[in-house]
This record gives sequence, structure tokens and C-alpha cells, in this order.
Amino acid sequence: MSLEEKKVINKLIKEIKKDELKSRLSNLWDDPYISKQMLKAHLNSESDAASRKISTIKESATWIDKKIKEKSKILDLGCGPGLYATELAKKGHSVIGVDLSTNSINYAKKVNEKNKYDIEYINKNYLFLDYENKFDVVLLIYKDFSALRKKERDSLLNMIHKALKTEGLFIFDVTQLSNKAKSFQNKTWAVNEGGFWTDKNNLVLEEDEYCKKIKAHKTRYIVITDNIIKSYIVIDKEYSKEDIKELLDLYSEVSFYANVCGGVYDQESNEMAIIAKK
Repeated sequence: MSLEEKKVINKLIKEIKKDELKSRLSNLWDDPYISKQMLKAHLNSESDAASRKISTIKESATWIDKKIKEKSKILDLGCGPGLYATELAKKGHSVIGVDLSTNSINYAKKVNEKNKYDIEYINKNYLFLDYENKFDVVLLIYKDFSALRKKERDSLLNMIHKALKTEGLFIFDVTQLSNKAKSFQNKTWAVNEGGFWTDKNNLVLEEDEYCKKIKAHKTRYIVITDNIIKSYIVIDKEYSKEDIKELLDLYSEVSFYANVCGGVYDQESNEMAIIAKK
């Protein structure tokens, strides 16, 4: 084995031994190549890969519009390319959309230059916003809440409560905790000529498991190109109704639905939507 090969293997071992539960997808949204693939996935109207299908988004916007007051001031966290923001602005609301992805925000701004709706887009990590008594509604859609670590989640909840006006609404969705046993771990690998992660030939090692300790589904991708190794972690934490009620103890009312289209709450569903009134 050559010295170069040993370096690659040692780097791979180090990557595998990382405390992945403390890691996050730090550069997924602003990686020059991957962020373009993410934007394509957002804009695929027939897929739920990054955003929900456009028909579902329109249905969600109609339901949200019925739940909020006319001409609401809305903060759309993780707005992506502005799909929900645009639909809600069409209905007469004022929206501030915030997203970490430069590509998505630039796309959203270009679209709104033509539409000229009452939307402002901000390219920023929404965890570091600081508003006070400013919004009638705060949105966090497509289960972003389930991807947050505990410290991130708690900090965000404090920020949102502070940002909302009295009787303002926090509308979001999460992955729902299942009563079914889910102890598993799967490991696979694939050789690709380009693809989602890179345009170069690559080897992807994927580890998929359910962590009972944190009630979360965790997927780790290790992408190897030449002698470059990058690691990406996806966390999908599950919540029960009781978990959510405990987290939202500062709110006067908390209502549960099957999804962000307003479906009747279903304990067997793999997701649930919540409207919390300050």
C-alpha cells in the first residue's frame, strides 16, 4: 500500500469515527455543485424530494391563508426558492423569506423581480435572526424542525416566540413518533459517474439507522472523490404530541393536524402539523 493510499484510508477512518450526532450538513446548501442540485430538486414540481409538489404547496397556502388574518406579516423560515412565499403573497400577505442557500435566494429574488409581490428575501441562517413583536405568522415547513439539534431547536423556539406579535401563529410540521419498533442499521455503498454529490466519479458510503436514544432516523453519507472525503449527516427527529406540547408551553393554544394542508390529525401518520398561538 502506497503512502498516499494510507493517507486516504486514515482520513476515511477518522471521518467514520466522528461523533456524527454533533455534526450537521454544514456546507450542503452553499457547496457550489450540491446547492445547484438542491435547487433543481426544489423546482421539480412532480417530486417531494426537496420541496413538496407544487399542487401540495398551493393546497397548503390555501389552508394557511384561511387560518391567518388578512394581510398578515409572515416570516417564512427555510423559504428555499420562495415557493410558499410566492403563493401566500399572491393572497395579499407580506412575507420575509429567509434561507441559507445563496442559489435558492437568488432564484427567489429573480422570480419576484418579475412578480413584484410584497416579499423580501434574506440570505442568512435563520437560527441567527433577531426580531421582536414583528410578525403575525412564522412558518417552518417541510419538517425543518425535525432536522434541528436540541440547542438549535431551543434557541429557535425562543427566537420565534419573541418575533411573534401577541396572538401570532407559529405554523410548522414535524416527523411524528411512531409506536412501531424501529431498531435498525443499514450500510451500503455505490460507485457513481457524477450524480447529486459531485460531477466527478465518486464512491458514496451510506449508513442508515434509527437511534432510540434521540428518537431519530439518521443517515450519513461519506462521499469520496480522488483523495477528497466529505461527510454529510441528515437527522430526522421524531416528536409525539406530548413532546410538542411540552416544547410549546409558552403558547396559549396548540392545535394538531395530519399535515400542512389541514388534514385531520392521525396518530398513525408519519408526520403532523402544528399551529401554536402566542
